[in-house]
Amino acid sequence: MQVVSVLLFAAAILSLRHPPGGRTGEAHSVSSWWLLPALVLGAVAYASVLPLGFISDDFTYLVWAPEPMAQILRTQFTQGTFGAFIRPLGIISLDLDYRMWHAWAPGWHLTSLGLHLAVAATVFYLCKELGNDGEVSGTAACIFAVLPVNTEAVAWVAARFDLVATLLMLWTLIFYLRARQRPSKLHYSVALAFFALALTAKEIAYVVPFALLAIELFLFERKRWRSVAPFFLCAFVGLMFRVKVLGSLGGYPSVGGAPGSVTLGASSLMGLLVRAPSELIFSVNWQQPRAVLGCLLAAATAALLVPLVVLQPRNASRNTLAFALTWCFFAALPAQSMLMIPPSLVNTRELYFSSVGAALFMALLLARITIPGWRLGWTLALVICLIATTRHDIAAWAHASAVTQDFLSEVKREVPNPEVGTEFVFHDMPRWTEGGVYLLLHRALADSIQGAYHRDDLTARRDDEPPHAGVHPSVVLYWVGDWRGKKRPLVARSGVDVR
Repeated sequence: MQVVSVLLFAAAILSLRHPPGGRTGEAHSVSSWWLLPALVLGAVAYASVLPLGFISDDFTYLVWAPEPMAQILRTQFTQGTFGAFIRPLGIISLDLDYRMWHAWAPGWHLTSLGLHLAVAATVFYLCKELGNDGEVSGTAACIFAVLPVNTEAVAWVAARFDLVATLLMLWTLIFYLRARQRPSKLHYSVALAFFALALTAKEIAYVVPFALLAIELFLFERKRWRSVAPFFLCAFVGLMFRVKVLGSLGGYPSVGGAPGSVTLGASSLMGLLVRAPSELIFSVNWQQPRAVLGCLLAAATAALLVPLVVLQPRNASRNTLAFALTWCFFAALPAQSMLMIPPSLVNTRELYFSSVGAALFMALLLARITIPGWRLGWTLALVICLIATTRHDIAAWAHASAVTQDFLSEVKREVPNPEVGTEFVFHDMPRWTEGGVYLLLHRALADSIQGAYHRDDLTARRDDEPPHAGVHPSVVLYWVGDWRGKKRPLVARSGVDVR
């Protein structure tokens, strides 16, 4: 599928040799009814995330959420998160969820799904501002709403930062376009304000000034490069603040310890140019059972998209197509060290903003079909394939959720009343479940145990992790299920299979 994606993008780039047919930067009068299918189909595609429980890092944010909002903000602006991130707006989003839903996981997932549909609606209005008609704008929003590459961002509460940041980033682009097309200091100021807020949601927002450069390059005959300068200045101030608080640029470290965002190598190029673009189009969880279904869905998606690149593009969409293609690649730059996406689709949340460009790209490919009936049928077939793939991918998260909930229930059954300060030690416990989804990684294991017992004096670790400081009464439990999490029971006080 990586080979197919390379050929698909290469053919689309070559199709840009056709002469332009005029500027595409003026918004059409577009009815909002074109947005309705995106909202309905997006809800259908991702409805199965609602029954999920908390998964891995979700438990950590569930522990932090009850803190007073003022304290959360103070911590974020003075220490950051894990000494690597400054995301106050994203944390506030989770704090508000706790105040509304407490520990009821479906409520948290409902918020994530609502945010995802809000982003899909924003994609529609952005496409409108880019000069697309109602059909192309609605198709792009619909494709984005059902894209399987967004499964991790929607299904995992801990990925809330991507949803919030992307929503603000898209409104930044919308108001910038409005300020350029219909000069307005108010619109320009609102764009800057949205960008500043996006920087407090997630680091991916630092790519916005480059998106604005691409807008100037592809969509306007008269370039106003100086209009982008304040956004670069705002990003620079944000970076300097991060260095002051964190002592570095922050982010996940590379193998050598340097921030991964500035550590470039062969894997970075492979991720940016091959692996990530492939996942934008063919995001199938190859570790999820029924691999044959995944192969069929990927093949069907390819069969629907590849023939479209040989059709001549509508001249009016040429510049927008160039912008969308560029978006697919540059939007993932801040996360380049994490783009060697494994078959289980771990880290595809980093492609959430990039997937907007992919959705617009596919919508413009579909617009090449000149016969309305054929175009509608082709679009429906593609959307059905994408929805089926999304639901296939969500099944891995549903399995991880079920395993996590059963695990915590079994621990409480094995140890109903642990002593004060007890440290749980788990032997042979896997870090992944079937489908490759996280199973209580990092500090989430201890946080999940605290949440299960409603006690903050308890700690937990795997046997290959260092013990917590101090002397603790300990409880030793063994993982006796298989690594896939299918055999029950999962844990026992003895390492012998109790069945």
